Amino acid sequence: MLIFGPALLQLLGGRGAVLARAVGYVQIFFGGAMLPWLMNTLAAILRGTGNMKLPSLLILTSAVCQIVLGGILGLGLGPVPQFGMRGVAAGSLIAFAIGAAIMAWYIFSGRARVTPVVRGLRIQRGMFFDILKVGAVSCFSPLQSVLTITIFTHTLAQFGTEVLAGYGIGARLEFMLTSLAFAVGIASVPMIGMAIGAGESRGAGGSR
Repeated sequence: MLIFGPALLQLLGGRGAVLARAVGYVQIFFGGAMLPWLMNTLAAILRGTGNMKLPSLLILTSAVCQIVLGGILGLGLGPVPQFGMRGVAAGSLIAFAIGAAIMAWYIFSGRARVTPVVRGLRIQRGMFFDILKVGAVSCFSPLQSVLTITIFTHTLAQFGTEVLAGYGIGARLEFMLTSLAFAVGIASVPMIGMAIGAGESRGAGGSR
């Protein structure tokens, strides 16, 4: 995105000021795109240990911080200048970084049920493919959602900035609803799995 972002956004129909703002956003956000992945990976580790409360709380706090920091850096407040869409992207990355840092500190400090060992780390092929059996299939759902939005964005861009902005707001709200459903589902699945693994089928049914 840093290299081919402007060309890709032009293919989607970006022109003029809209294209300039979009390029400003992707240059910042995709430069730190590893941060949301890292935060969600650390949250998955904590959920795998049975700790549902801390990752859920931090992800919720991160979402609130994104709104606050993105608004302040994007629109400006007091001594903070207005950075536009670059500020919005920076606000999101700062929020992700704070959430990831807190979870990393909690895990590596020994407070979690597992303590990651970095030294001598080796990828085990069998476990790697076991993860991909689930993870690769799971990728199709978000890929389908993003691809659908990309196609509609390209189609609606030719109807003007107002139409494109309206669709963009609607798509963002849809992603927020998806996040809420995801939050409930991703907490329920480990709880059911733990109950079944412990031979408590009745508890699994109650969790479901």
